[in-house]
Amino acid sequence: MINSKILIVEDENIEALDIKSALESFGYSVPYIASSGEAAIEKALELMPDLILMDIVLKGEKNGVDAASKIKELDIPIIFLTAHSEESVVKQALLTEAYGYILKPYDKKELQFTVELALYKKKMEKKLKNSEKRFKTLYNEAPLPYQSLSADGYFLEVNQSWLDTLGYSKDEVMGKHFSDFLAPAYVDQFKQNFPRFKAEGEIHGIEFEMKRKDGSIIHVSFDGKIGYDIRGNVKQTHCIFQDITKRKRTEMALKESELKYRFLTEQMNDIVWTLNMELQTTYVSPSIENVLGFTPEERMKQQVNEQITPESMFLVQEFLKNELMLEVQGLGDADRTINLELEYYHKDGSIRWLENVISGIRDDEGKLYGFHGVSRDITRRKKNEMDFRALHNRSEEALNLSKMAYWEYDIPSNTFIFNERFYKLHGINFDDYRMSVELFARRYVHPDFQEQLTHTIKQAINSSNSLFQVKIEGKLIKSSEKTFWVRMWVKKDEESHTSKLYGVNQDINDIKLVEEALRKSEETFRSLIYNSTDLIRILDGEGRIIFDSPSSERILGYTEGYFIGKNPLEFIHPDDLEKVAHDLGEVYEKRNQGIPTEFRIRKADGEYLPVESISQNMMNVPGIDGIVVTTHPIKQRKEMEKALCDSEEKYKTLFESDPNYMVLVGLDGEILDVNDATVNFSGLSKESLAGKRFTDLGLFSDEDAQAHIKNLYFAIKNEKVESFQCKIVNKTGGYSWIESQLVPLEKEGKIASILVIATDITERKIATDQLKSSLLEKEVLLKEIHHRVKNNMQIISSLLNLQTHHVHDDRIAVDVLKESQNRVKSMAMIHEKLYQSKDFTNIKFDDYIERLISELFYSYDLRKDRVKASIEVEKVKLNIETAVPCGLIISELVSNCLKYAFPSGDGELNLSLKLVDDKYELIISDNGIGFPKELDFKKTESLGLQLVNSLVKQIDGEINMDRSHGTKFTIVFKELEYQDRI
Repeated sequence: MINSKILIVEDENIEALDIKSALESFGYSVPYIASSGEAAIEKALELMPDLILMDIVLKGEKNGVDAASKIKELDIPIIFLTAHSEESVVKQALLTEAYGYILKPYDKKELQFTVELALYKKKMEKKLKNSEKRFKTLYNEAPLPYQSLSADGYFLEVNQSWLDTLGYSKDEVMGKHFSDFLAPAYVDQFKQNFPRFKAEGEIHGIEFEMKRKDGSIIHVSFDGKIGYDIRGNVKQTHCIFQDITKRKRTEMALKESELKYRFLTEQMNDIVWTLNMELQTTYVSPSIENVLGFTPEERMKQQVNEQITPESMFLVQEFLKNELMLEVQGLGDADRTINLELEYYHKDGSIRWLENVISGIRDDEGKLYGFHGVSRDITRRKKNEMDFRALHNRSEEALNLSKMAYWEYDIPSNTFIFNERFYKLHGINFDDYRMSVELFARRYVHPDFQEQLTHTIKQAINSSNSLFQVKIEGKLIKSSEKTFWVRMWVKKDEESHTSKLYGVNQDINDIKLVEEALRKSEETFRSLIYNSTDLIRILDGEGRIIFDSPSSERILGYTEGYFIGKNPLEFIHPDDLEKVAHDLGEVYEKRNQGIPTEFRIRKADGEYLPVESISQNMMNVPGIDGIVVTTHPIKQRKEMEKALCDSEEKYKTLFESDPNYMVLVGLDGEILDVNDATVNFSGLSKESLAGKRFTDLGLFSDEDAQAHIKNLYFAIKNEKVESFQCKIVNKTGGYSWIESQLVPLEKEGKIASILVIATDITERKIATDQLKSSLLEKEVLLKEIHHRVKNNMQIISSLLNLQTHHVHDDRIAVDVLKESQNRVKSMAMIHEKLYQSKDFTNIKFDDYIERLISELFYSYDLRKDRVKASIEVEKVKLNIETAVPCGLIISELVSNCLKYAFPSGDGELNLSLKLVDDKYELIISDNGIGFPKELDFKKTESLGLQLVNSLVKQIDGEINMDRSHGTKFTIVFKELEYQDRI
């Protein structure tokens, strides 16, 4: 990139000369410096430079952005130079597609890298354009026909293969509409599908018939994608097509063959069908209507899961998976058939069983591409099989439910014979179905039951009655040693002499458990009745008390049994008597379904007790035969209700007298209540506000109304809602500002309504807006001051830099100028930080130090791989009173280190800044040759150290030096407080 021509456009002559000097030191040529936008355009056209460095803010009518917009047509890369870093300025400049952006004061290395990168990017863009030309040549020679259409369907490009296939010349095609080359039957199809292609972005396998120049028609299949511009709009299409005319002729011949095949299959009673690999029906014979009720046309529209039950669908999926696995393994057999019995849906909703003989359909290369089969109705056979199976299962279920086990006792051989259910009943394995009486008794009969069972068997043997039969209950033993109850029937054989007994054991353990549970339940119920805190009574048909719980004595003070035979209405308070008699009458007439009645009942001491009673008509319930009345004392509840009424009255008073605007809103957004302050503010009555949605009153703007609805939604969900401000129309028609809070009100543990508390903040809002406006003006002014100070310091820095070129033989003068330049830069960087920051009182000092050290290294031309800098700075913010002297101190001490500490060129520089207690500790150290022992750093003629001591004193700090390992300066100071200027 060396020897490239660079045009500089800068209206600050000193800065322009400094930049020119830097660029020429990099090996670039600077033929001209323009100071206005007009001159820049003229010289760019005359010189045609390789690159332009342009300031955004220029003198004259055209600024840098305007000039760049004109120069853009010359295809010359532009890098912008400016002291402005606002986002709006950057966005405006980027619209010109600039190649870079450098902030003043510029860094020399940054300038070099940005210029190199811009020139390299331009070089790559030229290579890309050449590559695009080669691509265009490639697609013109591609074997497949290619075409590109505009967003309106007009030809933009075709390749030679396209022209050869259709026989046209390029002039006969370009600019014509695509539909001009389609067969008439396909024009409407294109017009319908082209918008969908543009919307979806791509097409695959779309078929058309196209007209060749000689009048013949070819069938083609298109694939393509949409090309978009940088804004995402449709720019053009990119499509290729294949001539499939021969394939279409083959398909037509195949269809003719299928017609012959269908004629044969339509004469059969069984169903003949074919499926493709997606299990879609591609053919079915007319016999399907006789078997399943569907016409062939209806079947062709159905998916396979609409034809068969889910269970059969699973079998089909398994069949397909196995077939595909065999194909993948190379084990496919063209002669193999599969038999599947499947459940099919009949058109009338019933299920039919069909037996299917299935084989694969293969192409000329033996590849599987579908299935054909013959289906026969076997519904009647399957029904007979299922009926038989169901009958068998019901018989087994009946025996299982009865929990019965059969046995025989052969008296001559003294042997018990059992069936398999006996072992299941006892929970043991079926290993020996014969055993002696002694072994049976020892293994399975509980000791408590042995005597009764032995007696019953002897009784049966000795009985002369051939019809002898007896039922007994007792305990047997399971293999787990748990006992269970059985009911046993013992019966003699029908012969005159007794040689055999028959028996059935039935497990009644569950019955026994239920009987025991019922006994315990009765005991529990009786205990609850006798210990209940409610009065429980039963009235007969005449209204007399026939049962009274013992709790009457505890609650009312009457002796036990006092109420039996009495009418309960005799003890009701006279004011409640009519209501109680009416409600009780409805219970007798079965018109009261448990509605509670509140009344007062007289105690033994004459006092009346508030109670609530619920009655149920159980006249037809055996064992009760009456009206069950449950009475619960509610004295405590009545006292709580009175306290609640008193509390509500207090709330109402507070609500009405509150000076804030109070609005009670229901969960549906309707106003339930408002206080007097709200009425006075709005000028509307309570009646006109109640029942209205607050958003329908026209008091809020649409935006604020939506915000209120959103906050109300969050409050109803019991989510935290911060207080928010908005404008509202007052009764004069003007606007007031309010600050609102939403308070959810709960009832029975659930949010029932929302209380809106609004405070009028109009006066506060006006004062706040005035203060913000004043602060904004000051911020803009302060920003401009920092910007101008920074620019002036940049000019001073550039002057010092230019001066060094005129005294380059005097090393001392060069060092003095360089040190002065570094001091100016350290202060300029402070103002740059303040200009870029939103906080004009404090500077983010950690970022500042890192950049300052980098600038100093560059100034003294030191390589960071030889002198290694270690910077450990906490996240510190300092005000400008402290930051300026502190920055100068760091600049002087680091410059002193870089100049004198490392004569060999290698070493380490360490800098740390941290807060210790309430003071800052700044440490700058190196491992160089050390500070001369004969010099006192506090009494020296060096201007740099004199400045350091003076600046330390300025920030009320202390400075110490350690010479034990190189040189180490430690400075402890406090942040200076801002002093008012006079």
